[in-house]
Amino acid sequence: MLKQSPWIGNKKSAGLQREQENLQKKRKNFLETPLMESTLRRRNKGMNASKGDDKKSNASEEESLDEDTDEEKEAKKPPSKNKTCDWKKVCDTVCILQVLAFREIASLGAKPRIDAKLPNFYLLHWVILIGCLFYLYGQWLLTTLMAEHFINPLASYFQFLIHSHTFVCFCWLCIGIVMFVISLKPGFYRYQFKQLAWCLVTAFVVIALSSLTLWNLSDGMAWFLLPGFLIVTNDIFAYTVGSIFGQTRLIDLSPNKTWEGAIGGGICTIFMSVLLAYVFTQHEFFYCPKHDLSWSVPRCTPDSVFVPIQYDVPPSLASLLSHFHLESWRAWRLAPFQIHAVFFAMFASIIAPFGGFFASGFKRAFKIKDFGDSIPGHGGITDRMDCQILMAAFVYYYRKAFVYQYQRGTDQILEDILTLTEIEQRLIYDHLSSLFLS
Repeated sequence: MLKQSPWIGNKKSAGLQREQENLQKKRKNFLETPLMESTLRRRNKGMNASKGDDKKSNASEEESLDEDTDEEKEAKKPPSKNKTCDWKKVCDTVCILQVLAFREIASLGAKPRIDAKLPNFYLLHWVILIGCLFYLYGQWLLTTLMAEHFINPLASYFQFLIHSHTFVCFCWLCIGIVMFVISLKPGFYRYQFKQLAWCLVTAFVVIALSSLTLWNLSDGMAWFLLPGFLIVTNDIFAYTVGSIFGQTRLIDLSPNKTWEGAIGGGICTIFMSVLLAYVFTQHEFFYCPKHDLSWSVPRCTPDSVFVPIQYDVPPSLASLLSHFHLESWRAWRLAPFQIHAVFFAMFASIIAPFGGFFASGFKRAFKIKDFGDSIPGHGGITDRMDCQILMAAFVYYYRKAFVYQYQRGTDQILEDILTLTEIEQRLIYDHLSSLFLS
């Protein structure tokens, strides 16, 4: 959260000059958001209409307002193919993969012979899936739709659903309980309750944990792409090094995994993490956050975590480097994101593979080779996403603990404003207007 509003005008000390510049950048980004631009246009329109002293000036002002309206309409038009943002496509892909993975695991616990005697019992899967998706994404989806259609008559309905989101989820839960109890059939009680527990656990493991991927994505494409690339990088180098030097088996669940491959893959992954992180800090498409579902390409000033700063090595190491005439190594200029990437690489090399081992043990317990056949030659979606789900969860909680623990972006603040009543929004609008005019 911002400690002090940057437009108050209190003079900062020299030591806080950098903080003041960051606050000014955040204020600029805040004013450039589509919602604030449309709000300021409406305010200026009302002020210009109230003057009405000179017909010529009014005509020119109306003409300028018409131009603004045309620009606003132009901004709402779908972008051309070469300007289309892939962010929404990635979100759609993640949601589709979630549904497919849920279907794969949920079907493992089903017995077609028994299900044939329980008509419509399969609807339990869809009730749990829809309820889980609405609980996780419903409020965010409605808020973004409301932001896109702020003056639309549907905004009042969106606002009601946003306020009552938790209550709607509880009502859906009650409907599911009623449907489940009505579907209970003598002689199948144990099987039906096992199916209920199976679907609930599947929803938590697959949907709830993988949903953290979208929250990473909303803060910037880099937080989504880097963890995925690190998992793939570790798999490739661990397999390559293990095939050449591997002799010692790592774990019985995966006979092909070796200690040599794991160590070599980890070292290569750490090295690649710094390079990949550097690439992601070079373009705003990767580091700009995007908290709505519009097709607009994100534009922003890079956050401090993506801006390189100088790191000096410890004095003892600096003297050693000077002894070997390596003075240029005494200072390194890196973005904090590259430092975080090293920790991501360590997790991808040491802990994330156990997500794959967990999936291997699960398949052995059910005596199956793959979770499905969605990807020919590679099994199902779950076979490819086992490590990715665990990695996405780690990145989310790591960022929450060490990166953005005290920060709250303007987009989140605007989302909170949209959930307020019309009177509360008017009070905030009047207060901001007085600040801007002063």
